[in-house]
Amino acid sequence: MTVDELKTSIQIILRTLRVDYKETSLIKDVSFQFIVEEFGAIISGINRADYKIVKDTVELQFKDWRLSYFTTFDNVNEIKEAIVWELMKGGYMRWVRFNYPRQFNNLIAMEGFGRKIIDQRLKLYGDKPKYRFLIEDNEDAKKSADAYILSIDPGFYDSMPEEE
Repeated sequence: MTVDELKTSIQIILRTLRVDYKETSLIKDVSFQFIVEEFGAIISGINRADYKIVKDTVELQFKDWRLSYFTTFDNVNEIKEAIVWELMKGGYMRWVRFNYPRQFNNLIAMEGFGRKIIDQRLKLYGDKPKYRFLIEDNEDAKKSADAYILSIDPGFYDSMPEEE
């Protein structure tokens, strides 16, 4: 895919997720950035060859933001998942659950993000003892239907832990 196709794909993902964003390009003709202020995220698209230059520039300009980098070689479905994970760390799922309940239900049930969220959490928790309860809670949730989980704990899918 080209840089323009990558940019279009990410714009479509952000619109589908119903988040507001601003567009900029810190290094013209090399990269682009989408600034999602509500959730403190910067989503950068780059050509793989220019990664180091772009990463250094973005980190300098956007200190203390959640930074994501995608290249023209990345898979669009994986890009969407990674964007959702970053937005979730800033409260996206809670926001979408309250503001766009149909969108939330579609993400969780129809697009299968309920299971993906659980799997991603378990991946981040690893086998660390400090996450024992959370690991057990998520493993138990894997045994239940998304609708049941939402009926007993509507906020179950609201958060994603930060990576260590």
